[in-house]
Amino acid sequence: MMIMMNAMISHQSLPGVKSIGFVDPEYLQPNVAFKSIAGIPIGVFCHINSISLCGNATCEAVSEYNNNGRSQKTTLKFNTTDVLPTYFKLAFIVVDTNSDSYLIGARENPYPVIKCTKSFGTPGGDSAVYSYEISLTALKSLIPCRI
Repeated sequence: MMIMMNAMISHQSLPGVKSIGFVDPEYLQPNVAFKSIAGIPIGVFCHINSISLCGNATCEAVSEYNNNGRSQKTTLKFNTTDVLPTYFKLAFIVVDTNSDSYLIGARENPYPVIKCTKSFGTPGGDSAVYSYEISLTALKSLIPCRI
C-alpha cells in the first residue's frame, strides 16, 4: 500500500516594509540560522548601510516540507535609486511596520541571490529606478534579529 503525503507549506508575509539595509556578512555572528532555530536571540552588531526606497517594498517567506526536510525561501523586492555593491556578498536587514527586524543572509553559504533591473521610466511620470529582487533558500532564511 502506498501512502501519499501532500507537502506542508507555511507562508509568511510581512505587514509592510519600513526600511531596508545591507551589511557585510563577514561581520555577522556564525551559524545564525541554527541559533535562531534553537531560540537563541540574534543580534546584528555592525554598521547597517541604509537603502533609500522608492515605492513599496515586499518581503515574503515560504516554508515547505520538501525531500524529507524543511526549507524556507525568502524573497525581498524593492525599488531604489541607490546602486548596491552587488559584486560583494551581502546580507540584508528588513524592518517592518511593527518595528520588528529580520536578517536575510548569513556569514556562511548560501548567500542571497541578487537580481537587479534598471528601469529608465517614462516621460509621463514613472521614475527611473533600480528594481532589486533578493532571494535566499536555506534551512531558515528569514531570521528575526535585533539591531
